[in-house]
Amino acid sequence: MDRSVAEQVLDELFPSFEALETQSAAIVQFLKGKGIATDEQLAPYFEQAKNASSVRWHAARIRMERLLSTATKTVEQATEKGPAKLHKRLLKRPGTPPPNGGENNGRKKAGSGEQQGKEAA
Repeated sequence: MDRSVAEQVLDELFPSFEALETQSAAIVQFLKGKGIATDEQLAPYFEQAKNASSVRWHAARIRMERLLSTATKTVEQATEKGPAKLHKRLLKRPGTPPPNGGENNGRKKAGSGEQQGKEAA
């Protein structure tokens, strides 16, 4: 898999993680600062949240590993087949524009110049 893809994913995830951590810390500080809850009172809630989070993150890890292994296999298979076949596969994807904006790679259409010359003669 291309390292830049992994870096892009992490660049998009880290701000979300940072925001969640900030919110969680702010809530705990608020509860303690107002005297609403102590560490001892919050402990069972932290444990319950930790257990639920652990299950969700385990599932997320499994999904990510599956997606990443699939992406890695696709890249490995494409490089084994050679760049020409990879190029053809990429062109077959829906919504992928043809190279050079569909200008037929600078080539003329077959027979277009020959037919015009015969018609004029």
